[in-house]
Amino acid sequence: MGFDALFFARLDYKDQEKRDLKEREFVWMPSKDTLGPDVNILSHVLYNSYYGPPGYSFDILDNNPPWVNDKESDTYNAPDLANTLDNLLEN
Repeated sequence: MGFDALFFARLDYKDQEKRDLKEREFVWMPSKDTLGPDVNILSHVLYNSYYGPPGYSFDILDNNPPWVNDKESDTYNAPDLANTLDNLLEN
């Protein structure tokens, strides 16, 4: 297919019911008849369809706080946001 990984958002509802957040990454082995016997594609179902995890959508229309990396800023929040995201992705 010409690539090593595939990220997608939509999958069949029956497959979705069988997966929890920790089973969203897998190796897809397509049919040997279509792509050959040695094709393995790292695949990942996106966390929240086409959106980031709750609190991490940085669309201008969302009310999530911006990620501020400037340590001199009064609104510096990068370490807190990073830790929260890390904990969210671990669970």
